[in-house]
Amino acid sequence: MFGIGKGSAAKSGKLTISSASLEEQIHNVHASLNRCLANDDFINVFYDVFMGTDDEIRGKFAHTDFEQQKKLLRKALLSAVTFAAGGAVAHERLEAIRASHNRTNLDIKPEFYPIWVDSLIKAIATCDPQYTPTLEADWRAVMKPTVEFLASGYLEY
Repeated sequence: MFGIGKGSAAKSGKLTISSASLEEQIHNVHASLNRCLANDDFINVFYDVFMGTDDEIRGKFAHTDFEQQKKLLRKALLSAVTFAAGGAVAHERLEAIRASHNRTNLDIKPEFYPIWVDSLIKAIATCDPQYTPTLEADWRAVMKPTVEFLASGYLEY
């Protein structure tokens, strides 16, 4: 697993609250995402952290084509940022993810989503040279609607 170069606010037990408007948070997160995606290690760092958190999570990826999965994650992250801004196309994309992740398909349990966000934050802290606790708070605020939407679909379909 990749080492985490900077500690996250959640890890230290100190959660920073951003005073930025949602529009500013989305702008900050989009810029951070672009910096992260420009780093070839970002998605690998994320998956190393995420799959290292839990044996059941790791098992969900046992037969995964990671080249394809990395492309899907890029699209999903971009959709999540757009979803927070109310994007209709992003809603459609996330609806498809929501359906595929429910209990009868990939069986991604609602309790996995906070772990996913924490893993994402750790990867961002490692790969975004402009990471700050305030940026972490922006990321958490922007990811919240997506995570809630995806998790709420677990029992549906």
